[in-house]
Amino acid sequence: MTTALRTAMALSALVLLTYANSLGGTFHYDDFHSLVSNPAVRDLANIPAFFHDPRLFSVDADKSMYRPLLLVTYALQYAMHGYQASGFVAGNILIHLGCVLLLWRLVLRLAPSLSAATVAIAVALFAVHPVVGEPVNYVSSRSESLAALCILGALLLHLRTREDHRWWGGSLGLLLAGLLTKATAAAMPILVAVGELSGVVRGRQDWRSISRRVAPYGVVLGGYVLWLSSRQLLPDDRAEPVRSLATQLATQLKGVAWYVHLLSLPVHQSVDPAFTEGAWSTAVVWLGAALLLSVLLLLRWAGTQTRWWLLWPVLVALPASAVPLNVLVNEHRIYLAVAGLCMPFASLAKVPGTGWRRHWPALALVVVLATLSVQRNAVWASEKSLWSEAVAHGPHGARARVHLGNALRQEGALAAAGQQFEQGLRAEPNNLAAHTNLASIYYEQAVNNGGQQEALLAAAEQHYQHVLRLQAEHREALTNLGNVYRLRGNVAVAAQYYQRAAAAHPEHPDAWANLADLAFELQAYGQAATALQRVVALEPTRAEGFRRLGDALARGGELAGASDAYERACQLDPSAVGACYNLAEVLRVRGDMAAAGGDSDPSVQLWTRALGAYRYVLQQAGEYRQARQQEAALNQRLAGVGSR
Repeated sequence: MTTALRTAMALSALVLLTYANSLGGTFHYDDFHSLVSNPAVRDLANIPAFFHDPRLFSVDADKSMYRPLLLVTYALQYAMHGYQASGFVAGNILIHLGCVLLLWRLVLRLAPSLSAATVAIAVALFAVHPVVGEPVNYVSSRSESLAALCILGALLLHLRTREDHRWWGGSLGLLLAGLLTKATAAAMPILVAVGELSGVVRGRQDWRSISRRVAPYGVVLGGYVLWLSSRQLLPDDRAEPVRSLATQLATQLKGVAWYVHLLSLPVHQSVDPAFTEGAWSTAVVWLGAALLLSVLLLLRWAGTQTRWWLLWPVLVALPASAVPLNVLVNEHRIYLAVAGLCMPFASLAKVPGTGWRRHWPALALVVVLATLSVQRNAVWASEKSLWSEAVAHGPHGARARVHLGNALRQEGALAAAGQQFEQGLRAEPNNLAAHTNLASIYYEQAVNNGGQQEALLAAAEQHYQHVLRLQAEHREALTNLGNVYRLRGNVAVAAQYYQRAAAAHPEHPDAWANLADLAFELQAYGQAATALQRVVALEPTRAEGFRRLGDALARGGELAGASDAYERACQLDPSAVGACYNLAEVLRVRGDMAAAGGDSDPSVQLWTRALGAYRYVLQQAGEYRQARQQEAALNQRLAGVGSR
């Protein structure tokens, strides 16, 4: 067994052992709108649409993003194992392992003067640092590690173009793949340009040679930017900037100090850090500026290789730093930056001696970091544990309390959830999510509490109305206010709120589904069918919408359309035996009607299809309603027709 193979196996084992307890984790916050509740990822036929329709990224229209390759990985995994969270986390672990191995090969080629032990330890530090735990445990954060995988692969293939120009296609293709995963992959051309200019990548060259080697990446990046511009997906396309340029710069400098502290002392981590926008009057902003300046000063005395790795985190961070984002800091944003910082540290963390004994301080640090990562993985085990820790570290923040309240609400602990929402409102009185969720708890309690129903509904309405004063077209507030008035028996006002929600958010199915429910109650089956046609158009891969559409059409007397809707529901969800039974019933009735009209051939065809549907129901559910009796009756009827 070669040394290289042993090293690769050791790094792989280190990653798999460190993150083995991640497999017990679950989905978290953004996972729900982009993956769990997103019908687009449930059908592989949608893959081509991912590349031209950013709305498919999320069920929430205001969270649309252009990350088609990320959606492709979701769709492929869903096709393999459905919504098993462990499967998606395992995918994240494998992506991280790929990054570790590619970084190892990249460093070996870039820095042949470093010993194999130094390189292995440096990569091991990256492999187990607690900061990289977020892209492993949080499925949506896969965008960061998958883009990093493409960047590292593209850099490695770029180095191979020295020997064979045929590697150009692979390198450019991986850059494009990275951009289609996350826009931060734009850092790759910057890394190439600085590497070529500094001589790290190919030794000293003239400007013309450097331009020829960098230009193809600029062309790919330029084409990607033009495509985003044509789809109005660039930051400049926002109606309002998130923050001013001066505030953005101060915030980024403050972030430098925060990230350095996180990297050097990765304890007391929180998914919702207590971090606010930077102000030039604060010392921490100037501390961040001093840290950056110190890196620039170090470049004067550092060797060529060390300069490259000291600059690496700065270059990797440039694309994300240039865009003012709503979330100020995130652990996953420095995922790839960690890789660059580990190299100079491992080179310096040596003591006198020979062989691996020279590296015992760094090896000890690997053990410590791996232990911290294992502990951190346990925090990601559930939404409750994740946000409980965030509240413990930042008790005065509203966001963490809202998420913890949601987790408690999912467990049925409505009183405890309500307390979290109330405390969140004390921290941020106009927090829309806290108002909306607290109102929803009052509504849920009103449904099951007849004695205090009106008082609870009044409390719910008060919070929903407050949300509408802050945001007049808030979808959940409009829809849920309709629910409040519907529970009160005021159908007319309920319909008005549902219609407002549908008009303001025509691409969201909830309002249309509620309008359909209301129409069912009023026995206005034509209106219900119209609303449900919108629901199934918006959610063409969900069986429930088609089943309810079949109900509306059947009750409205449109049996042909009802059978089509039931058949589609049965195809989408073969386990939905109710829809399949209704299909059999409608087909049987249509056959009876055709026979009564003297059309024997259509009646036989419809009865035959009904018989097949009854048999399917019996096969799936055993004795189901009157399916056995109807099957026997149809057998006799078809036998009688055949004997004529």
